[in-house]
Amino acid sequence: MKKMNFFEKIYKSISDFKAYIYFKKESTGKAFLYLFLLTLTVGLLSVIRPVYEYNKVINNLVTGFETSVNDFTFQNGKLDVKSDEPIIIENEKDGVIIIDTKGKYDKSVLDKYDRGILVLQDGWYNKRSSMQIEEFRFDQFNLSFTKEDVKEIIPALKVLTVFMIIFMPIWFFIKNMVTALIVALFGMIICSIKKTEESYGTLYKLSIYALTLPAIVQLILTSVKVAVPHSYKLYCLLGMIYLWFAIDAIKEEKAELEIQ
Repeated sequence: MKKMNFFEKIYKSISDFKAYIYFKKESTGKAFLYLFLLTLTVGLLSVIRPVYEYNKVINNLVTGFETSVNDFTFQNGKLDVKSDEPIIIENEKDGVIIIDTKGKYDKSVLDKYDRGILVLQDGWYNKRSSMQIEEFRFDQFNLSFTKEDVKEIIPALKVLTVFMIIFMPIWFFIKNMVTALIVALFGMIICSIKKTEESYGTLYKLSIYALTLPAIVQLILTSVKVAVPHSYKLYCLLGMIYLWFAIDAIKEEKAELEIQ
């Protein structure tokens, strides 16, 4: 079989089990290089949607903050919200949020709620349950800022996308290295069942290529935002199925060589 480039390896590892005979003869270093390139390709493609959605959330947060949040200042441990009446936000999931910097309420207002947060001029109360209310004081924060200051800071959160672009491919690489170990262990069982012998190192190398289709399927599911129950178990299972047929192809080649 002629020497294959990276994209040919992707195609052959999915479509041709006899190609695993070629992969077996390659060095472990080339297998790791393939995994590295697969990581860059699939890992970077898979981060596109999360980065897009994260940026969209930040943009919506900036717009919502500008239009829905009252002007406020925080200085010398005191919060002042520009509102004639207390702001009350209720929902069934999170309870109630009450913002009152004019002194109309005290913490007793939370007695009629199961959960809630009361923000006052000098601190806030967090009621997690009917029996527990935590108090936080603003005077422990040596900060001064206004609504405009916060609005300017929010877009800076987009810098986190850089970490997503860097660390998601790294995570993908580590995940596949560990998954290949698991699939290779299953390969030892396959070899025992099929009464053929392959070293664990060879099976690990083949497992890297066997994870190509699972990686691409995961990319597609991530791109279309489809959640699959037990996705990692299915990821491993698909890799094991490919390794099963790869071992079959290698065993057949051995049998043919023995006949010759």
